[in-house]
Amino acid sequence: MTPEESEQIAYAGSVVFENNSTIMLLSGLVGVYILAFTISMHIILQKNNNRWAYKALIALLLMAFALAALFACLDVAIGLLSVRFGFMVPLSGGLIAQELAADSKISGMSIINDWTGNCIFLIADTAIVWRAWALWAENRLVKWTLHQHC
Repeated sequence: MTPEESEQIAYAGSVVFENNSTIMLLSGLVGVYILAFTISMHIILQKNNNRWAYKALIALLLMAFALAALFACLDVAIGLLSVRFGFMVPLSGGLIAQELAADSKISGMSIINDWTGNCIFLIADTAIVWRAWALWAENRLVKWTLHQHC
């Protein structure tokens, strides 16, 4: 085995280790998030309120939950599929060529994963602006700031 092959194997091993660490951490965080979401929805649904703002809050929370679940699933799938495509298909270019081929096969999922993460931030920012507007509806500085930046 040449030193270059040894280096490539060590690099591939570190990528697999990083992917597995990410999958384990993300799975634990998703479990905590599901528990927190369930508790918060239980508390919110205890109130019998039919105003549009209340319904919009529930819709925002449900969209954020769905996007967070999609983000987590895609992140796990990307980690697992990159290993599958990277090591199961031998190519003449070696491990680096296999990794590039694996990246090209999961690029669609990576794009969706990036968009999902960005949409989660957009929903969170929408909720923050909405609460600022509701709490300081009479404050001219807050109204001017929200009008200028929204």
